[in-house]
Parts: sequence; structure tokens; C-alpha cells
Amino acid sequence: MRLEANISLKKSSQSPLPNYKVEIKNINSFRYLHDAIVFEINRQTKLLSANKKIVQETRRYNAAKKATFSQRSKEEAYEYRYFPEPDIPPLNLEKLFNLKKLAKAFPRLPEEIKISLQDKIKITEYQSSIISRKQPQKGEAVLKIAVRENVNVNDVANAIINRTYPLEDLTPQEFIDRFKKDKQINLVSGKKLTEIVQKVIKKQPKAVADYKTGKKAALDFLIGKVQQETRGKADVNQAKKLLAESLKNK
Repeated sequence: MRLEANISLKKSSQSPLPNYKVEIKNINSFRYLHDAIVFEINRQTKLLSANKKIVQETRRYNAAKKATFSQRSKEEAYEYRYFPEPDIPPLNLEKLFNLKKLAKAFPRLPEEIKISLQDKIKITEYQSSIISRKQPQKGEAVLKIAVRENVNVNDVANAIINRTYPLEDLTPQEFIDRFKKDKQINLVSGKKLTEIVQKVIKKQPKAVADYKTGKKAALDFLIGKVQQETRGKADVNQAKKLLAESLKNK
């Protein structure tokens, strides 16, 4: 593997792009690439500070001296052998494709969905991170239905995360319908829920430690684990209360 770096500096952020570039060629490791770039930035900075012209050239890197040295100068663009391709005519992509329509056809990126889930659906960062990573498109569709049908979005998010129902085999509406139907069954609460909470706390010492250092996402993680133990049938409000009380006394 061989690496190359092109480096050119502006005097300030307001300055125009410089009309030169310095190429460092045939670098054989990322560490040497880093060192070469650092050296070259310092070298060019000193020259610019002294109002000296920086020569457009190709340089090499000496790993023993941690310095670059001049190999050959390339004052003009033709020396890089730039030339038009005679067999490829100019292309106007706007005329060939409806770019706006194509852009809308692409699925939204997971990071974009994550932000939307937090800002619009109002689930936690922990929940949105997992859903956007594992089930971004379908998970968001399920949660939008939950909002529309006034179903607790945090409970639905936990059901998606804990795979309470096979989302890949269900449509978003089918997922919500099954969720609502199962919610009519008595939730796990009381003594049984207390036992499960204590079991989760014992099995998740790192999350407990994180919570004690002020990481709020740790509580959401523990609630998710309680939901996992109960297959999504825990009384979330009671579980949250039991966890908070137990962790306070730890």
C-alpha cells in the first residue's frame, strides 16, 4: 500500500484558495502519513509567515528525520499531464436524470432517522440509537403509527429493541396491533416485577455504575433489560420507580 497527501495552506480563513499544491508521495504507513502532514503544515506555515512563495512540487518523506524533502518541482498544470478525454463528451446530469426525484427515492440515513426519533417521536437517545442502527426505516414507521394511535412510544420502542414481536415478519400496523392487543393483558407488576428488577440490577453492574456517575441513558438501558426479561409486559412506570429506588440505595 502506498499513500499520498496533497497539502496547501491559506494565510487565513478569508484568503482565497492557494494556487499551488505540494504532493508527498509513496508513504507506506498511516503513522508516517500523519507525521509527514504535520511536518509539511509546519514547514508551509513558516514560509507563509515569512511572506515567502511556496513552490509547487513533489516531495518525499524521510521517516528517520521525520521530515519531507524536495523530489521535483511541478510549476505548471501540464506537468501533471492533465488533458481532455476525447472519447467522453460533456455530460449534463440534470438533463439526463431528475436529480430531485432520485434524491427523494433514496432511504433516509440512520443518523437522520435517529435525530428525528428523538426530536419528533420523543423517545430516548439510547432507544433511538439502537432502532436507527438495527431497524431504521421500519422502526420509524411503527413509532409514527404509535404516535397517531396514541400508544406509549417508549413502550413501543422497547418492544422493537427487545424484539418482542418479529418486526421483519410484520407490517408496521400489524406490529402496533399486536402490541395493543397484548397490552390488554395484565402487566407484570408488584412482587414479580420487584424480583425481576433486582435480577437485572445484579446482572448489569456496569449500567448501575454508569447511572451512579450521572449517565441518564443507563436507566433507559436497565428498563430495556427489565422489558426483555418480561417480554415487553413490564409496567414501565413501576419498573422505572423500582429501579430508581433500588439504585438510590446501592
